[in-house]
This record gives sequence, structure tokens and C-alpha cells, in this order.
Amino acid sequence: MAALEGLLKDNPDLHFALTNPDFPKVQKYKALQAVCDKLSVHKLTRNTIGVLSQNSRIALVGEVAVRFASLLAHHQNQQHAEVITAAPLNPEQQSQIRNLLEKNIGGKIKLSLLTDSAILSGIIVKIGSFMIDTSLKTKLETLETTMKETN
Repeated sequence: MAALEGLLKDNPDLHFALTNPDFPKVQKYKALQAVCDKLSVHKLTRNTIGVLSQNSRIALVGEVAVRFASLLAHHQNQQHAEVITAAPLNPEQQSQIRNLLEKNIGGKIKLSLLTDSAILSGIIVKIGSFMIDTSLKTKLETLETTMKETN
């Protein structure tokens, strides 16, 4: 499901073909089966695609994949953490962050690593609605706001 979700995100033509009502559902189904063959997807995924196709809901395959990934992560006690840094992290740093988060959260963590030079230095971690922001950019903005308030 994750591979299928990624393919739909990365391939706007396939997404368009699946959501376009002008394409017959048989062609949509065949196209997705060819994708499934190429990705060697699980039989359950193929069956899900078949049910979606029979019910004229093949355009929802991307949303089903996202929801399935969410349910699987919850079942596996896994949370998604978005980590933003000014420069790329080496594998040791990634491991340290993952271990620290897992220790504090009490579950498995799947990291999404992003770089944003605008934060200057530090790190921003987002887990659900929880966020830790130790970036220099935020500290400077806070200092600037404080200085304006005191004047």
C-alpha cells in the first residue's frame, strides 16, 4: 500500500487517469493491476483494488492507501515524526534522534527528514500536534518580539 501511495503521489498522470470519469473503470483496473504486478503487491492489496474498481471507487485508492498506512502505524504503536534541520543529518545523528524520541514517546518512530536552511541552526520536531522548535530562527524571532514589547 505504501508503494502504491508513493507511486500515485509521484505520478500525476496515473492519478489523473484514475480520477478522470472519462476513462472506463475496466481500463483503470487493468492499469492498476499492471502497477501491482510491477510492484509485487500483496494479494490483499490486489483484492482491495478489485473491490474499489467494482464499486466505481478506484479514484479513492490513494486515500485508502493513506488510511491503511495510518491504521498499520497505530497497530504497530508507531508514530510519524517530521524532523527539520538546517543541514542534512548523518546516520548517527538520525539514530540518536530516533532513539531519544522513542524513549520519550514510548513507541516506534518513523522519521521524515527535511532540511530548511532558513532555520539557520537547531532542530524542529513535529509529532502529530506536538512540536519542539529549538531553531535559531525562532529564538531570534522571539527575542525580536520581546524587545519590541519592552519598548
